[in-house]
Amino acid sequence: MAETGTSVGEISGQSKPINSVDFRPARPFRIVTASEDNTLAVFEGPPFKFKCTKQEHTRFAQAVRYSPDGSLFASAGFDGKIFLFDGATSELKGEIGSPAHKGGVYCISWSADGKQLLSCSGDKTCAIWDVETKERTHTFNMGNAVENQQVSCLWQKDHIITISLSGDITYLDISNPEKPLRVVTGHNKPITCLALHGTSLFTASHDGVVTRWNVNTGEAVHISGPGHGNQVNGMKACEDGSLLTCGIDDTLRKAVPANEGDVPIYSSDATPLGSQPKALDHLESEGITVVATVKELLVLKGNVKQKSLSLSYEPSCVTIDPESKHVAVGGDDNKVHIYSLSDLSVINELQHLGPVTDARYSPDSRYLVACDAHRKIILYTTEEYKLAHKAEWGFHTARVNRVAWSPDSSRVVSGALDTCLIVWSVAAPTKHIVIKNAHPQSQITGVSWVDNETIVSVGQDANTRVWSVPNA
Repeated sequence: MAETGTSVGEISGQSKPINSVDFRPARPFRIVTASEDNTLAVFEGPPFKFKCTKQEHTRFAQAVRYSPDGSLFASAGFDGKIFLFDGATSELKGEIGSPAHKGGVYCISWSADGKQLLSCSGDKTCAIWDVETKERTHTFNMGNAVENQQVSCLWQKDHIITISLSGDITYLDISNPEKPLRVVTGHNKPITCLALHGTSLFTASHDGVVTRWNVNTGEAVHISGPGHGNQVNGMKACEDGSLLTCGIDDTLRKAVPANEGDVPIYSSDATPLGSQPKALDHLESEGITVVATVKELLVLKGNVKQKSLSLSYEPSCVTIDPESKHVAVGGDDNKVHIYSLSDLSVINELQHLGPVTDARYSPDSRYLVACDAHRKIILYTTEEYKLAHKAEWGFHTARVNRVAWSPDSSRVVSGALDTCLIVWSVAAPTKHIVIKNAHPQSQITGVSWVDNETIVSVGQDANTRVWSVPNA
């Protein structure tokens, strides 16, 4: 009981896990459960006691729902069947469809008036049924891929919503079953990297899904075409709206919009890299891409390799300074290696106390910031690669994963394994802003600045978050 917390019965009588339960919203009160032993169990009360089982399903009983007035309840199972029962007596009223779906039915939901029923299935379709005639009135084809299987649904007043295996939330249009009203998409796997251009934010997860977000509206759409199909390790958004990515399929790929403003689409062309890439950067003015792989540093122009340099360490990041044409590469040898872009000759080596995890040149080319697994962020001047100040940027409590510059080169944001974001000021190096638990219980895997007071972060929790950080 909600008022006293005392027990008013127990749920028992089924031999395997229960997948669904519902409560009759009218007297006499009933509870019905659906179990993996293929049965439905009915309980009368209060106090609730087992009354009977219903054995119409031949495979897992997956969902049970009472109608809004409690006069009926429906059950659905992995045998593709939907049954109707009397809400009070539990008497079988009939079967909807024969069967309702070609695949298992994961969920059902009643319309507000109780005259229609929504179902979603592993056969990648959703359907609306007339309860009186038990006939299908609408069919929604959700796609052909495995991730288009529909695993949950809800009919809430005027809104008809389904959720797919990929995590997409689709608002169905009953007047136009061929085109949904809206699709809310995103990631359901840890995000590995991000890239930003204007108001378009690109994120990639370890299953190879690349998504473009509108930072202002939060709307998202997946990048289509023959992508990597597995983890993306590096990404760069270009001025022309195209996107460069490298993944653990050991290729460099490019997604290009058909028209200005369109969502980029991967072409079938892929540049083989010879070994697994760890990071990339792109120099827009010269059309040059630098890719750091586990074996070498590659300089490419378009799809053509221009230069390469074998590496004795495993790189973690790469950044290009467009003014000096220097390339900074962080390594697991506790160093930031500075190379000349023209011939990949060594210019300098900057020593850290732990493996370098990220490095970024400032937009004004005056600074290089690098972070490491020893929890430190170090700021260098690019003139001689000396320390820019004596203040210690070491307030993270675990490995720092990513750093990024504000567009005006006045602030740096860092994201770490400790789930925190910290904003650092170049002008006042002893001051900083800490955003604790920016991604609760999840390390931060990418950071960027939308503008001088707005940060975007991504994490292993598959979330993309936007933060307002005013400049004091």
